[in-house]
Amino acid sequence: MAICLASASDADADAQLLRLAEKAPLSAFRLSCELNLKVTEAGYLLRDAESRTVLVRDDAPDGVYFYRNFFNDW
Repeated sequence: MAICLASASDADADAQLLRLAEKAPLSAFRLSCELNLKVTEAGYLLRDAESRTVLVRDDAPDGVYFYRNFFNDW
C-alpha cells in the first residue's frame, strides 16, 4: 500500500509508519520495499515523520534507521 503524498493526511501516514516501525527498525530502503516507493521518496517520508517527532533517527555505523518516538508517550 503506497502513500500518495498529495492525498494522505499526516495522521494516516504516521499510523502506517508506526505499524511498520513496530516490526523492525525502518530504513529508507526497507520502507521503499514495503510501500513500493523510490528510496528517495521513502527517505523523504522518514525525515518528514522525524521532523514531526513521530520517529527518531539512529545514525548507526551500518546505516540510518528510524524508530518510534516514545518521548511523547510520557
